[in-house]
Amino acid sequence: MKRLKVALVLVGVLILISSSCNKRREMKKSPADQTETINTKEKEAISVVEIDPTYKNIKTDSFNLLESSLEGDNLILLVQYGGGCREHEWKLKTNGAYAKSLPPQITLNLEHNANSDMCRALVTDTLEFNLEPLRYPGNLQLDVRILGYEKQVNRYTY
Repeated sequence: MKRLKVALVLVGVLILISSSCNKRREMKKSPADQTETINTKEKEAISVVEIDPTYKNIKTDSFNLLESSLEGDNLILLVQYGGGCREHEWKLKTNGAYAKSLPPQITLNLEHNANSDMCRALVTDTLEFNLEPLRYPGNLQLDVRILGYEKQVNRYTY
């Protein structure tokens, strides 16, 4: 009887160990693997900058802006954030107030909604926004800044 109990306990322990090994293998995926999976999704339609004269900058979910550049009328942003389990939403907004300088300047707020994504993968994503609505009348250039990343200035020539 004692041997049967010991054998049952050992079988139970072996089952627990083998099932936990499978879970560990899944969790050992590197952030690069997870990032690659997330970045291979189909490219969505290009978003347009939202201009609202009553807009107030709001606090958003955390992210890092790694790089910004312009391709024609589109602002390309390389962002990095924590997550990986839910769809994240991004909006680029402004109140439309231009700084009086040559060329004029405008500061935009990049809003990030993580939708309560608590996963820990380090995700790198490329966002694209059309800047045509921001064109300053009577000028052919505009300096574009992102709130919190003012040192990264993009000169939009149209």
